[in-house]
Amino acid sequence: MQSGFEYDVDIYDEEIPSEVFSFKESLRARFRELRHSVSLLKRSPLFIFGFFTIMFLVALAVFAPFITNFGPSEFAIDDILHVNYIKQPPGWRDKVTKQIAWSEINDLSTDFGIDPNLAVRSCIVDLNNDSLEDILVGTNSSQLLFYENIGSDDPVNPNKWTLSSTLTFPTIPENITGLVSPAAGDINNDSVTDVVIGGNDGKIYQTLNNGTPGSPEWTDFSLMYDIDGEELRYAGQAHPTLVDYNHDNQTDLVIGSSDYAIDVYLWEYDVFQRAWGFELQSNMPKDIKNRKLSLDGSYGSGGEWVDTPLGSGSVRVNFIHIKPDSVKYWDIAVIFDSGDYEFFTATDIVSNPNYVMLDKSKPSARFDFPIVEAEISFDFLFYDYIIDVSAGNITFETEVNQSEFIEGGENQTEIIKLSRLLEFKPGGTVVYSFQFLEEDGRVHYFGTDQQGGDIYSRCIWALQTDLILAIWVVAIAVVIGTIIGAIAGYFGGWIDQLIMRITDVFFAFPGLILAMAIAAALGRSMFNLSIALIAVWWAGYARIARGQVISEKSRLYVEAARAVGLGNSRIIFRHVLPNSIYPLLVAATLDLGGVVLTAAGLSFIGFGANPGDAELGRMIADGRDYFIKSPWLVFFPGFFIFLIVLAFNLIGDGIRDVMDPKLRR
Repeated sequence: MQSGFEYDVDIYDEEIPSEVFSFKESLRARFRELRHSVSLLKRSPLFIFGFFTIMFLVALAVFAPFITNFGPSEFAIDDILHVNYIKQPPGWRDKVTKQIAWSEINDLSTDFGIDPNLAVRSCIVDLNNDSLEDILVGTNSSQLLFYENIGSDDPVNPNKWTLSSTLTFPTIPENITGLVSPAAGDINNDSVTDVVIGGNDGKIYQTLNNGTPGSPEWTDFSLMYDIDGEELRYAGQAHPTLVDYNHDNQTDLVIGSSDYAIDVYLWEYDVFQRAWGFELQSNMPKDIKNRKLSLDGSYGSGGEWVDTPLGSGSVRVNFIHIKPDSVKYWDIAVIFDSGDYEFFTATDIVSNPNYVMLDKSKPSARFDFPIVEAEISFDFLFYDYIIDVSAGNITFETEVNQSEFIEGGENQTEIIKLSRLLEFKPGGTVVYSFQFLEEDGRVHYFGTDQQGGDIYSRCIWALQTDLILAIWVVAIAVVIGTIIGAIAGYFGGWIDQLIMRITDVFFAFPGLILAMAIAAALGRSMFNLSIALIAVWWAGYARIARGQVISEKSRLYVEAARAVGLGNSRIIFRHVLPNSIYPLLVAATLDLGGVVLTAAGLSFIGFGANPGDAELGRMIADGRDYFIKSPWLVFFPGFFIFLIVLAFNLIGDGIRDVMDPKLRR
């Protein structure tokens, strides 16, 4: 029977012995075999279905940036920051996603009218108890100014600040002859707001309000002491902040100083006690304490700007909520006199959190504040307001009911905490912007998940992740296993025994359990998952390669190669392995689907991709809590896994049938 080519199909049964071929002739024969195999594969409808299915999925993965409405960063989640979408129940195609955005920056310089020659330090406080945030400003001319918020008719921005002459403070202590750094809060828990100032003498002063919310009566400024009766004193400028740091309904004191330290004094037993665990050198990245700052100078005792050596100046702290859906932790912005600043978000426990630095040079959908330009002597404030999503408007509150912000609670879909930004720049410039919600009009073909992320886009990007992972794992495992198995089969003896006993160790454990153990030891990530899968798969290819090499090395062409003086490596890689490749090719094709299925399973149980990552198994894990009401969360990623595994198995079966002469007949 002729096949339409120049040779008889019985060549596979070695009517023409392969040992009489030279290396080039062997390659030509293999090429003719490949052409004939392709012609046979074209007659298999199942192979054709599998092949075109894989090509379609590969095309989706390759062109993901052009056919998806959302990028991976828009639905990714990590353990520190949440996505920049409001948490809401999963929705189908008609769902409108709302995301957090920032308004344009508004110039408020006219409202404040600050002398352009003054440097200022500011704080937010509602001194007159009208539910509008006022601003207390200290200047480098030893002034303490109160800007009252008289409100406006703008429903989105009901703020208008004006310098007030009705509220006066006690005389600034004579020791302060330069910059005044104010802070405000209820120190003694009498329901009225007190004021604390830090001076350029390094000391902290307080004035207590002994009046009522509508009629303040201030005491004279007095020095503040710690529990041991020692003055709170720092080298150079001190910058105090009053905040309920450990969420115990007591006002605590945080001080930033000129030696780049941040000290926290907790209010306990009617006195401030220095906290045991919060310092830059212990709870924040270590490069902050001793970092090199590009300081050009600092303010002198008379308020003038003077050039000073590197390391002078000071640091101050602004407490904010970076994660808009949580008030459990205070995040902080650290501001340096040089104009440099850093954002840190809190993790771990509430009372003594650790901090992680945020890269402000790489804004993304998960963390996108307005650009704050670093300028010498600038100051900025973040403060929070409450937005009612269900009512469709913004309501401003002074007190936050923390129970409404418990993660996963029902009220979380109704109310969210957002921020506003106020900047005081050199030259008397004051600018303002605020966060708001905007509707995202991009289409959700497969609906949305519980984070507002697009299922269709995430599935396409997950295809790219899983296909790359499968190809990477199988390719590396085939190379490693083939080389090791070929060495064992060719040399035999103690080398063969040693290598095979090592592979037996890997076969002694169930593959999934071994992969789980390795992935757990390395840590959760897709790269570590690939290492675990390679460790599981290479041993199978080593056994296949060993068996094929043992079968081939006794043939005459190998003996002839040895007789003409060819080296062992040349014989193995140029003669033996090319004649042993087909079983490895069949196994690799079948294993591609197995790798995808195993990777999805490991990600599902938490040993692979992180929550929110574009990975099919991780998507099923993220959506299982909503499966009954929102089945599309698990159906679409499960369907893609089904297609990948089915297609690779059909392709592998087709190749195996063609390569096996008995099955081909």
